[in-house]
Amino acid sequence: TVIDGGVWDIRLISVVTCIILLTIICISATVESKLQQVLLIPLILSILSFVLGSFLWTAEKERHGYTGYQASTLLANMWPDFRDDHTFFTIFSVYFPAATGIMAGANISGNLRNPQVAIPRGTLSAILVSTLIYVSVLLIAGATYLRDADGMLVPNVTNTPDCFYNITCPFGLLNYYQIVMVTSVWPPLITIGIVASTLCSALASLVSAPKIFQAICEDNLIPSLHCFAKGSGPGHEPRRAYALAFFVTTAVLFIGELNYIAPLISNFFLCSYALVNYACFSASFSQYPGFRPAFRYYSHWLSLLAAAMCVAIMFVLSWPMTILTFLFFAMVYLFIKRLKPDVNWGTSTTATTYVHTLSGVMKLTKDEGHVKNYRSQVMKAPIANNS
Repeated sequence: TVIDGGVWDIRLISVVTCIILLTIICISATVESKLQQVLLIPLILSILSFVLGSFLWTAEKERHGYTGYQASTLLANMWPDFRDDHTFFTIFSVYFPAATGIMAGANISGNLRNPQVAIPRGTLSAILVSTLIYVSVLLIAGATYLRDADGMLVPNVTNTPDCFYNITCPFGLLNYYQIVMVTSVWPPLITIGIVASTLCSALASLVSAPKIFQAICEDNLIPSLHCFAKGSGPGHEPRRAYALAFFVTTAVLFIGELNYIAPLISNFFLCSYALVNYACFSASFSQYPGFRPAFRYYSHWLSLLAAAMCVAIMFVLSWPMTILTFLFFAMVYLFIKRLKPDVNWGTSTTATTYVHTLSGVMKLTKDEGHVKNYRSQVMKAPIANNS
């Protein structure tokens, strides 16, 4: 206990940790990269500790509902049994932030030697490895532990404890949230792995978000924010943006409850993914010459479907928050449009207009003219002023 042994301790530890991470990032991006590699070691060891521990029987595990690997246990846990007013989507909103690291490589593309090759390979590899780990942990837990256990009866699918009927069981997958730690060969290693994973994610977010913000500020869309475009050191590090990210992070940390923070984060991530997917669709559909994806399985219709799915899930998770999110983005868009920034990127909107215009002209060449559709065509030649 530091303050109250509760939420204020969480806030204090979170802010202190954030200060330490910010200091590491400001020292050097190389130090941050090396630290990420070091933190990967305890993370891997904690996963291996859980996998190996799932094969070892102990009385403590049995008290928590451990049955060993049994097909009957896996089948009993195969179907959902939501409780406490939870649904698939409330669980999804808490789980989804665990899958938001797929853009980490793209967010730091400026630091990569060959981003065109490294980003797709790294992103797809990360998705594959993380998915295998998540599914493996899910299947291991589902095949070795019952949903409900009272700590007295020998765990068995056919031996239902009395506490199951009034939902008061203290142990089991649905009631005891430290099952992974109980299963581990050395329980403290799970805590170390969780801390390592948290620090890895925090470092990645505290590095990538300011870099993206710096790039936006360099475009000078909002002149008052151009001060955050300034970089420091040989790597052009966005230290001012780092400081801003720290204050925003601290404000979120003061919520102090993960189950409240996770749905909020999920909503904004889904919105950003929807925009990215729609941008890919728009660039492809308009035959934008600067966008030529080399991935053989890419389809612009798949991008459009993904964007629609992101928006649909946002509304299912929390329609009031979704409306507020879109209102926020709309206000930012209208504000930037009103400023009329002096930028010209050759947008996909212009490319779409060109494609539609060219298509219309080509169709006119195939149609037979008619007096009802006659339009006069007048060309005005420039006249040199010699006076």
